[in-house]
Amino acid sequence: MLCLGTTDTPCEITDYPSPSTEDVEFILGEVKNYLSSDVQVRRGDVLAAWSGIRPLVVNPNKKDTQSIARNHIIHVSDSGLVTIGGRVKINFQ
Repeated sequence: MLCLGTTDTPCEITDYPSPSTEDVEFILGEVKNYLSSDVQVRRGDVLAAWSGIRPLVVNPNKKDTQSIARNHIIHVSDSGLVTIGGRVKINFQ
């Protein structure tokens, strides 16, 4: 079994996000580049699909979320307030 995914697909904010057909098809198309050519992966092989919304630190100098650095950002305001944000956490087993 494989767990595959992608990030950075713009979406509407909702309490119950779900993956789009386009995202699933994109991932299926990409996985073929990493498997043996005799392995045929089809939509019917997908056992589950889920989605989530991850907040990102806005960078006004970047045109889209793919261009945002995935490092954490530490900002200390003039009043001394320390804000830490960002950082992508990826788990795999």
